[in-house]
Formats: sequence, structure tokens, C-alpha cells
Amino acid sequence: MDGALGWLGDFFRFLFSLLPHLIIVRATHAGICWRHGSKPVIWNPGLHVYWPLVSEYELYPTVEQSLDLPTQTLDTADGETIAVSGVVVYEISQIDRILGRVYDPEKTVSDACRLVVKRMVTRATREELQQGYEEFDRNLTEQIQQRVARYGVKVLEAAMSDFSPTYVLKLWGDEKATDLLPS
Repeated sequence: MDGALGWLGDFFRFLFSLLPHLIIVRATHAGICWRHGSKPVIWNPGLHVYWPLVSEYELYPTVEQSLDLPTQTLDTADGETIAVSGVVVYEISQIDRILGRVYDPEKTVSDACRLVVKRMVTRATREELQQGYEEFDRNLTEQIQQRVARYGVKVLEAAMSDFSPTYVLKLWGDEKATDLLPS
């Protein structure tokens, strides 16, 4: 009997899914509702009516969050090869920019930050990088903020988290490699 009338329950569940219902946006998030697919409406924390038949929505965290930048091997202005990584602490200040203009927000912010780190490290000497951590980090924060502002991101702090020289090792029997280790 259950199998014979099971389709009726599925049918009513489908019908109810098309009716408007409430969506709760937590205090840590914000969102955008696209009405008719193209008219974005910002959803701040609170209750919102969602019409599934004519709209769709996306929520995203807006509170402070951190991004661990992967290690990059870069050449400094004086030709030294170093491995450097960083950390960026940020929050979303304009939800319509990050969700309305970017397909993958976290990857886009990460890539933009990595580009700034690359630009700054390759324009400085190794000595400048080692002596001026605080100034470098302050400039890094400013440069990243300028780069990601168009996405509605507010950078709270950015810093290099790892900094180390790298060397190329010659493997025995490898005629193509050169020994770059200091003697």
C-alpha cells in the first residue's frame, strides 16, 4: 500500500517545495538572492522570504577569516632564490561584489594575494626582506587591500609566514645539473 501511494507523498513534497518559505541568514553571513536570475537583492542577517520558483540565493561568510597562502619559490631583485608563504586576515565588506562578480571567491582572493606577494618579493633584495619584516608586512597589507578592494574584501592584516633560502642540489651522475651550493 505504501508503494502504491508513495508517489502521492512525493508529488505533494514537490508542490510544497515550490511555495515561498523563510530563509534564516546567520549573523556571520550575508547573501544575494537573484530574482528572475538577474536582479540581485542583498540579504543581510535575519529572516528573508525565498520564492524558489522565480529566484535562487547564495550565502557567504562575512566575518573575519584567514587565508593561508601556499609557498612560492621566487627570485629576489638581487637574484637570490627564496621560498615564501603568507597569511591574510580579511572580512567581506560588500557581499554583492564578492558574490556578484566572482565565481570562486576564496580562490580569487588567494590568487590575488599571491600575485601581490610575488610582485613585492621579486622587487626587493633578500637583505631588504630580512631586515624590514614589519615594514614589508605593512606594505603587503596595503598592496593586497588595493588589489582585492574591487571584490568587496577588507584586509585586516597580511604578513609573510615563511621565509627561507633555497638551493639546487646536484645529484650524482646528473650531468645537466650544476652545483649551486656555497662552498
